Amino acid sequence: MLIVFVLLSAAVAGVALLIVQLSDMKASRAFPLAFYLGGALIALGGFLSAQTGQVTGLPWGRGALPAERGLGYEEREKALNNAIVYAGFGIALIVVGAVLDAKL
Repeated sequence: MLIVFVLLSAAVAGVALLIVQLSDMKASRAFPLAFYLGGALIALGGFLSAQTGQVTGLPWGRGALPAERGLGYEEREKALNNAIVYAGFGIALIVVGAVLDAKL
């Protein structure tokens, strides 16, 4: 999990560096802003991924029957676990942004 967090942080820092290079924004503002936005997007993605279910009544879905069913127990558990992990990564990136905002 630490490796994933380091990779996410490196990606967000890379975006912040691009913002600094391509615009006239100062690094002291670009880095916290990038971490805030990156954390918020990842946390939102985790929330939305936990809210999706199977698509069964559509021609491109798993089945052609119009009967829709909700998530099963195992599917719901996996979706909730993924949402918690995404939310944790998102909150951690927001905390890094807050620390950078306070220190820079």
